[in-house]
Amino acid sequence: MDEKDFAELISVFLKGSELGKDAAGKEKGSTDDAFDPEASSNEAEVRKNIIEALAERIKESQEAEEVTVTALSEAATTAPEVEEELITKEEVDQLLSKEEPAEIVTLQQILHRFTALDGVIAALLVTRDGFIVDYASNIEFELDMVSAVVATGFGMLDKIGSELERGALSTGMLEYEEGTVVISPLVPDIALVIIASQWTTLGRIRWEIKKYGDELIANL
Repeated sequence: MDEKDFAELISVFLKGSELGKDAAGKEKGSTDDAFDPEASSNEAEVRKNIIEALAERIKESQEAEEVTVTALSEAATTAPEVEEELITKEEVDQLLSKEEPAEIVTLQQILHRFTALDGVIAALLVTRDGFIVDYASNIEFELDMVSAVVATGFGMLDKIGSELERGALSTGMLEYEEGTVVISPLVPDIALVIIASQWTTLGRIRWEIKKYGDELIANL
């Protein structure tokens, strides 16, 4: 039974009740009126239908409520439990204190630190065999010629130290009329070569070699 039919039954029921009251009043007020058994039967039938409809609606309402309660209960029992993840103070401190990864530095970038010094013309990494590992320069020059000459000088300086029992070469400084050449072995087979002008401060060059020597070796 839908809402419209139920409303009509209620309306008929209310009208039937009013008619019954009017009929009762008339019966008391006038004893001459005849009793209508058909009207009384119709009214009883309407009341019966109303009562059955009310009982049906109450039953449907109860069943719907039970279904809703059951569904909510099942949803509550089957819902996955979400575990709350809490971050500790130690983890926060670790995240805040985590250092950024160090920037990767190339050999040429380190060599450019030498050519940025006043009076330094070029900085090269040369092997004993005369090969250029890497270089940085403020002027253009023939790399093959420079590497060959430096390799020869490297060998000669080593031989001087060996003949004079002075040990292996640590730093060789060759001063010329137009400038200075500094040869500093980093590893047994590779040397850092600095070509500078005559007004360059040699002490500053030696300081920079000590400062960046380990970094150069780590990047070889």
